[in-house]
Amino acid sequence: MSNEKKGIHYGWVIVASCFVIMCFALCLVMNCLGLFVKPVTEDLGMSRQAFSMNSTMTSIAMMAVSFFSGKIFGGANQKNMKKIMMVAAVGISVSYALYSIASTPAVFYGISLLVGMFLALIAQVPCSMLINNWFSAKKGLAMGIVFMGSGVGGVILNPIISTLMGRVGWRMTYLIMGGVMFAAIVPCIFLLIRVNPEDMGLTPYGGSPAAVGENEAEATGMTLSEAKGDLRFWMLLLSVVMITGACVSVVQQLASYISDIGYSYEVSALVSSASLGLMALGKLAVGSMYDKLGVKRSTVICMLCGIFGIGLLSLAESGVQFIGVFLVLFAVGCAITTVAYPIITTYLFGSRDYGSIYGIVNVANSVGTAIGSPIAAAIFDSQGSYIPAWYLDVGLFCAALVVLMVMFSKKPVTSAN
Repeated sequence: MSNEKKGIHYGWVIVASCFVIMCFALCLVMNCLGLFVKPVTEDLGMSRQAFSMNSTMTSIAMMAVSFFSGKIFGGANQKNMKKIMMVAAVGISVSYALYSIASTPAVFYGISLLVGMFLALIAQVPCSMLINNWFSAKKGLAMGIVFMGSGVGGVILNPIISTLMGRVGWRMTYLIMGGVMFAAIVPCIFLLIRVNPEDMGLTPYGGSPAAVGENEAEATGMTLSEAKGDLRFWMLLLSVVMITGACVSVVQQLASYISDIGYSYEVSALVSSASLGLMALGKLAVGSMYDKLGVKRSTVICMLCGIFGIGLLSLAESGVQFIGVFLVLFAVGCAITTVAYPIITTYLFGSRDYGSIYGIVNVANSVGTAIGSPIAAAIFDSQGSYIPAWYLDVGLFCAALVVLMVMFSKKPVTSAN
């Protein structure tokens, strides 16, 4: 078995494929939702809170799938990962296009459950597992590139969506975007994805030939059962819920907030697009930062950026300069929800039962996603402003920072060996 073949290591092809999945699947479902809030609610007479429940339904479905990620993708079932992703790629594209025929909240929610189920089978957990399989070195950089796809997707898709919305309406926009999703992700998964390096006679990037296929080399760390007996596991889950809830509420309500404080729909779409673009760069920078500065220091930097960034967003009505600084800081702070979670999980619990443990971490991530945007929308519906929601988000970030610092200071209950 060769260590590496000449040219670009195939691990970077896996990175590119996962990048496309994040760009045209995760971004469309989660990050572009905000562009549909006002057009859909105004057309159907639906409250913003009711429409934002789509995010909750998507997250509930993702939680259900993520809870069983260890059984779906782990152990001997890992060889079926590509087949599962192939079915899910077709399923999510068709399901997303079905939003075009929805006329009631119940129909929207049913479609969102399907979308969430299929998204969980192609996005965070399987992609992070693929990167873990294919990379021994530069894993942070690889994760950063993969997850920056959701931000790059915003830069590409937000202007397209806003233009289509004005020309053909929100229904046709959903249908067209479903077709775009299919054309982008299906070829990557069907033609390019390979689950393990040994399937191609390769070793992981930065790895040695002896490491390939040897369970002993990979079986370092805790099992899920052992992790459940470690307080750090529960502290991580709590912090993930708080951080993701805060970040998702900002991402999905940002376009509406900018519009509400006096800017045009086009400008609000531009700000949302700029936010996602900077978030893409932030994920790349944060991935490299984790490789160079380590887990603890990088996590603190991300959290502080999130705190000050969202704090400045509450001042956006006072001047456009606050929006600009917010965009930069939030790009780094929000990167923790994608790039850092897999890295922190491996740092704390190893790779022995990564699929099962990270699956539960992703359940917590989905809980935050499910409650974040509806809570922000409910605050707007009751207060007529998003400002109290931004204050709440700052508080959540501060509380999560404290939890994370205590978590990092604790020693594992079960030694990782």
